[in-house]
Amino acid sequence: MKTRWRDVGIGLLVFSLVLLGIQTEQYLKVSDQQSQAQLLVGFMEGIAIDHGVQVRDVMVNKTSLQDGMIVRFNEEDYTVHLNNDNNSFTLERTHIIDHGVYVNGEH
Repeated sequence: MKTRWRDVGIGLLVFSLVLLGIQTEQYLKVSDQQSQAQLLVGFMEGIAIDHGVQVRDVMVNKTSLQDGMIVRFNEEDYTVHLNNDNNSFTLERTHIIDHGVYVNGEH
């Protein structure tokens, strides 16, 4: 009888540790996504200030700051080239193949 309860206790402990691991992984994933989103917002605000446009007029094609992403403002598209530590970037004028891009239902 003692062996059975010991086995049940060990099983519950293992199950609890697995659940804890899953919850920790999900928390870290959400935390990373929020951090990436904050970096992207700062990037978009910097573009707006540097180019004299409203932040709402700056559009990007990614949800996190990435080298090679496309940014659009003043109805022109640019490819973003980030340096190795993501502290600076250059914009290169680019041309989109499919101009039928819709943002929030607007062309």
